Amino acid sequence: MKKVFIVFVVLLIVSGLVFSQPDQFGFKKKSKQKEQKEMKESIISAGIGYGIPYGVLGCGVEITPVEYLGFTAGIGYAIEGVGYSFGMRIYPLGKSPWTPIISAYYGVVGVILNGDTFNGGALGGGVKYRKTKYSVTAELLYLIHEKKAWFEYGSPIKISGGFLWHL
Repeated sequence: MKKVFIVFVVLLIVSGLVFSQPDQFGFKKKSKQKEQKEMKESIISAGIGYGIPYGVLGCGVEITPVEYLGFTAGIGYAIEGVGYSFGMRIYPLGKSPWTPIISAYYGVVGVILNGDTFNGGALGGGVKYRKTKYSVTAELLYLIHEKKAWFEYGSPIKISGGFLWHL
């Protein structure tokens, strides 16, 4: 009886060690490797958003030829006309699920309600949450533009956010 109990305990411990970590059979590794492969393959993203990268309120495209660098272009509705922008984003952590963004844009950065828009640049940073099929961005931007003496501009800090699908 004592031998049967010892054999049972040994089998219980061995089975616990074998089946406690499904990674050793490759279940989790395959799905994670597949996800990383899909993230590397999608270099073109398109989506909608708000802010300077999306032409104030519109759509944008991002091309990431290298893991750490993306080029963007956006066109949208800017209250008094068409808004546009183009620029680049740097991803210091590459294509990880949560990655910081360092960005620079040029385009329509403001609208005056008498029918005038003004162009300029924007520098900023933010965060990007990336999944295999989509990503969500949020950025805080500092505007650099020529100021007109007769107009009060308000804060040079603006926000933007968007939702991109990986094509």
